[in-house]
Amino acid sequence: HDCLSHVSLNVILHTPPDSFAPAWTSWFSSIALTLTHMGVTVKQVWEDWPDDYMAGADLIVSNIHQAYIERVPWQRMKNVRKMGSIIACYTQFESVSQELFESRSLDLRERGVDVLISAASQNFIDKAPQSSWSSSIAGLPFVSLEFGANPLRHRPAPFVQPNYDYVFLGSANYEKGQRYHDYLYSLIKKYSGTIAGQGWPWNTYSLSFERDRWMYAQAKVGVNLHLQSQCDEPNELNERTYILFACGIPQLLDQPALLQHNFPEYPWQASNPDEYLKKMEIMLNNPSICETVAASFMEKTIIEHNTFSRCLQFLKALELSS
Repeated sequence: HDCLSHVSLNVILHTPPDSFAPAWTSWFSSIALTLTHMGVTVKQVWEDWPDDYMAGADLIVSNIHQAYIERVPWQRMKNVRKMGSIIACYTQFESVSQELFESRSLDLRERGVDVLISAASQNFIDKAPQSSWSSSIAGLPFVSLEFGANPLRHRPAPFVQPNYDYVFLGSANYEKGQRYHDYLYSLIKKYSGTIAGQGWPWNTYSLSFERDRWMYAQAKVGVNLHLQSQCDEPNELNERTYILFACGIPQLLDQPALLQHNFPEYPWQASNPDEYLKKMEIMLNNPSICETVAASFMEKTIIEHNTFSRCLQFLKALELSS
């Protein structure tokens, strides 16, 4: 608590409303909560960028997505920007050509961006060709700020008994459409549970972190799926992975490649839809084993993969923590 109060650090986070991008709302608000608890002054903006915010900011964090880029007042920021401040943009390791990636990097550099951020591990970043492309062409270094669990927000909900076989809280992501069908269709037909998130046709949903914690606590199994790209390469685990672990929920996963590094001994992962369904049955039939496993990985997550250590490591990489 207040470990960075002596630094007098001011940060702007370009946080979208949850109706626009609930996953990024969740993550940026979690970073804001973490940094504030560490003694950092944090301002969250979306479309309104007051001059005094920008003039006082030591670090400004946005996203490479066009919807974010078009909402940043780049020229006005250049006029009022604090001397020595850092502008950083989250980006994803998409399957794009070198030419396109370099073009995007040059555009960001021209706008005033100093650093690219990724939720991928630093080890993956250092080996990825995109890292050398952005560095050599635009002079933009790549720094990791991985997803993680926030102990202030993600913890077990007491006195709640599981009422559902499964709970899945996540958006109806177009990129995961086929994977949702392949992995969840048979599970939904066979078991009783709830699926909620932006874009699903049967409900309206908005983020409520305290409510979601209680929703997860009602699950015998917390269901999780990743993008195919996250299964193909050991780049990142989604925030939901860490949330479920930190909340002490037995978690059924597909097989994201980074899981083998961050949680190599986790038993409830499946490489295909048939195995996914079989693992679900095993988990439901062995609640005491699931509880023991969940408790073990909850401790590991809180100790090794928390947002406090993630943010501190990130700020150290930017030389802003001392």
